[in-house]
Amino acid sequence: MDAAAKPEGTRVQRNTLLQLTQISEFSYRRNGKKYLNHLYLQPGLVAVFVGATDGVGETTVRQFAKYAASPRVYIVGRSQEAGERVAQECRDVNPEGTFIFIKHETSLISNVENLCNKLAAEEKTVNVLFLTVGTLEIAGTTQEGLHYASALTIYARNHSISQLLPLIRQANGLRRVVTTFGATFEGDINMSDFQGTDLSPPAKMRHTAAITTLALEAHQAAAPELSLVHNFPGAVKSGFNVFFPGGWSVKRFFLGYTFLAAFPLALIWWVLFNKTQYQRLRIADLSLAGDVQEIDESERLVEVEPLIGISGWMERLFGGVWESQAK
Repeated sequence: MDAAAKPEGTRVQRNTLLQLTQISEFSYRRNGKKYLNHLYLQPGLVAVFVGATDGVGETTVRQFAKYAASPRVYIVGRSQEAGERVAQECRDVNPEGTFIFIKHETSLISNVENLCNKLAAEEKTVNVLFLTVGTLEIAGTTQEGLHYASALTIYARNHSISQLLPLIRQANGLRRVVTTFGATFEGDINMSDFQGTDLSPPAKMRHTAAITTLALEAHQAAAPELSLVHNFPGAVKSGFNVFFPGGWSVKRFFLGYTFLAAFPLALIWWVLFNKTQYQRLRIADLSLAGDVQEIDESERLVEVEPLIGISGWMERLFGGVWESQAK
């Protein structure tokens, strides 16, 4: 292995890569960086990365491409542009490997079914199934009637495992399933709201993490010869990896950050062009379909302590709205 092929060494890259190899965390710490040049990945591995067009999935598939010998890798994601980019970057790193992008909206279980059927038609075995598909959206329903976030993190992931389990069991050597979500953050499962539609974000995190861990235990009971890992990677470089060495891209920077400046500039232009007047929240007429009096009456029942210091200054600075008067 060429010394120039060393991984960048972030926590996300190292942990996820170790989970795909036969090296333990203890051995890594004891023997240090020599393992970075001798990570063992058997030749000819077949790997499926679901949700690998950004963040930890993208990082891991790129590191996998760097160390695997002649692998056959399927990269599944929603963005055609991002998927083709990641696949090409992997080919550049490992010309002997085969990297295939498959565009799929995996929030639809019918699409997951089609994906698994396609993989079963192409491959006799699968060595690695790596699942990172998810979303930061907390609302919305799919066409199949599932809560959008749960469709990805619960239903799509587990259906992928169930459908590909026969192929993974037939593989020689490495047979591993890794799902990245919230290991060690498990909490109560709300059976009356299994999809977590009405749960707060922290409660939903604990709820989904517990379901994920218990589901993996059920999968392993059906296939005890497999290794199944539920991982929590910590902070991941989703989007802001353009600021890290080797990650700079003018296009990705423009698409990811230009509008952060564009929105304030558009607001300032609107205010100056329309000569809007600044109204304090306490006197602004927001209409609210006639519910203002009811809201005001409700707020009178709440005793609010006066804000002082920095909090008071921030409230005075931002505690208002711009209102454009009808002409």
